[in-house]
Amino acid sequence: MDEMELKVVLAGLWNICNGSQGASEGKRALYHCNYCNKDITGKIRIKCAMCPDFDLCIECFSVGAEVQPHKSNHPYRVM
Repeated sequence: MDEMELKVVLAGLWNICNGSQGASEGKRALYHCNYCNKDITGKIRIKCAMCPDFDLCIECFSVGAEVQPHKSNHPYRVM
């Protein structure tokens, strides 16, 4: 596991411990992070301006997560 993956895992664990995992039980996630797959419905998310239907959670965006064909240098919108 490289440093970026470790940071994403640790951020996810922090969210679980602090009860901020996303949508309420029984509700379908409208948005999920394309890197860590966390439910980001109702949360601030980063939407890639070049890749269709591509969103990242703040934690994955902050460590420069990339999932092909997305690149961390693509323009983005904070949603």
